[in-house]
Amino acid sequence: MGLFSRKKKRSEAGAGEQAAAEPPKKKQLPTGRVRIDSREHPLIALDRKHVLVDALNRDFVDGQRIHFAFVLPTDDGDIDAPTQGTIIKVADGRIIARYLAPQPYYQNIMRRVADSLPYVPDVHEM
Repeated sequence: MGLFSRKKKRSEAGAGEQAAAEPPKKKQLPTGRVRIDSREHPLIALDRKHVLVDALNRDFVDGQRIHFAFVLPTDDGDIDAPTQGTIIKVADGRIIARYLAPQPYYQNIMRRVADSLPYVPDVHEM
């Protein structure tokens, strides 16, 4: 049956060589996304007050207020950081929005995502 039998140990040299040959891989987390009306859109740029969202096939106008959530990647999976904002500029399926800061717990995660993305370009350059 072998329930309590001892298993043969691998040679120490062979196990050490295998462990040294394969360093642990760190999982590459994807960049953040934005969820607006149950649809996720890619997050192109992010800073402390503005967000640039791409791939919007909707009718938004400058000055419109929206409720949305940042979908932020973490080691344990994605989390939603709900917030609201005002659209500053709409052009070519992209929007720049000024958003209200989410709660401090989400701000720490957003900082890590923001460090991996470029800053939001000047509103007048878009």
